[in-house]
Amino acid sequence: YCNVTNKFLGIFMDKKRQMNFNLNNFLLSLSNAFDEVESRYFNTSKNHSKRVAYLSLKFALEFNYKQDALFDICAYSLMHNIALSQAKEDKEKFCNLANEYAMKLPFDFKEQIDVLKYQYESFDGSGPFNLKEYDIPLFSQFIYFANHIDTKFDLSKNSVENRTKILAYIKENENILFSSDLVECFKEFAQTQSFWL
Repeated sequence: YCNVTNKFLGIFMDKKRQMNFNLNNFLLSLSNAFDEVESRYFNTSKNHSKRVAYLSLKFALEFNYKQDALFDICAYSLMHNIALSQAKEDKEKFCNLANEYAMKLPFDFKEQIDVLKYQYESFDGSGPFNLKEYDIPLFSQFIYFANHIDTKFDLSKNSVENRTKILAYIKENENILFSSDLVECFKEFAQTQSFWL
């Protein structure tokens, strides 16, 4: 699917002045294909990318980002695994490729750059590029948290036992994998039934 996506992106960039295009609707449509590939490698469940987008959006709202940024974090989240079939074994290559694809799309919010390049950076600096703490772009931190938690625990499982395990895990990995800011935000989200539904 990446070759098809890449060809479409090239065509789109040539014709973007001639057609109306909603990036998030396009990526919502493709996210099912991206999820299908990711499920083969990591056993993620259906709508994984949509859950990553939802949780990343919740973080962005909590951090008071405005409309253009909210639009972009959804788009980045929906396409976070775009390069997986081409570079699943090499995280650095995967992240660079995903970021390269993202750069071909019309993102408006310029404050966050290289979001997908740093999507696997742990807060303690143990990621593929060894970025640490607040050197990691916030959007990358949002996606890393959401992707990691949904891959490990499957947020679609709405059981008390799953919730308890998730909360224990994020607390255990506070300031290791995730910043204390994101851990606190998630703990707040987790208190409402609507979040889990």
